Amino acid sequence: MTTSRILGSTVVLGVATVVVLYVLLHVLRPDYNPLRRYLSEYAVGRFGALMTASFLLQALVSLALVIGLFRDVRHSGSLLAGCAFLTVAAVALAVAGVFPTDLSERAGDTPRLTTQTGMVHQSAGTLSFLTRIFAFLCLSRAYRYDDRWQVIAPLALGVAIAFLVLFFTFVVVVRWDVGGLAQRVAVAVGLFWMFLSGLPLRRTQRPMTADVVVAPAS
Repeated sequence: MTTSRILGSTVVLGVATVVVLYVLLHVLRPDYNPLRRYLSEYAVGRFGALMTASFLLQALVSLALVIGLFRDVRHSGSLLAGCAFLTVAAVALAVAGVFPTDLSERAGDTPRLTTQTGMVHQSAGTLSFLTRIFAFLCLSRAYRYDDRWQVIAPLALGVAIAFLVLFFTFVVVVRWDVGGLAQRVAVAVGLFWMFLSGLPLRRTQRPMTADVVVAPAS
């Protein structure tokens, strides 16, 4: 099995494992209302290690995808920028996993917990979302300049745009009492983008391309 195939399998199986962990946490913590409670809150209390593991696994999946895409996709400014953003997202996800969140309350109310650890988590989580948005958009554009990746470029771009819209809808528009559901939809779309990009790596045959091209402006 080639290195790219190993990395692609890591991405695909890693995303599937994250989904399984999320489903398992919802079964194990029925006391958390999924409409209101954010995913990060599963790291607080019983079975919190499973949520921490999901953060660290997402960081690993992101790094595996960065290495795989850098090896396999034709080099361009969009590819380099996308890989850089996704690397920052991986670090942010790891930090978010190491520093648990605070429990949420009604919008405008005093949080049940206000800790430095929670503030670090919130900052890292926000950074991970923002950098993934830029990474997904840049990498979707990079796929257009590689003959073997062009086939998924339109779908990847559409999913990236959906991720962007869902994130800002979740942050700006959605009411607090359904914020957990909105976040879950955004996270699911982000995981789907990763899964979609991991699949071609499992089928790759071409060795690493060392040339760098300048992508056209349009």
